[in-house]
Amino acid sequence: MGKRFCQVLSGAKEILACSRCGAHLCSTDSIISKQFHGKHGRAYLVDDVQNCCYAAQEQKLLMTGVHVVRDIMCSGCGKGVRWSYDYAREDRERYKIT
Repeated sequence: MGKRFCQVLSGAKEILACSRCGAHLCSTDSIISKQFHGKHGRAYLVDDVQNCCYAAQEQKLLMTGVHVVRDIMCSGCGKGVRWSYDYAREDRERYKIT
């Protein structure tokens, strides 16, 4: 199958990378909020990611209500990175949709 191409992010002071393969996922300049918690601990809300692929949409009941989300996987190694918000029922939660 061959090695997958991953875009290298340059020009940023700090970069968040996949913990398994090191593929660049986003610049720390893309962080909107650090006040999030995922299933496995601390999480960030970011407005732009690279080197990721997305699963199908699904509706989930999260701590802040019902959201339509998609799981995000690293395109370098397939490791689950977290999820992307596609829809929020509550107006006050729609800022998460990027």
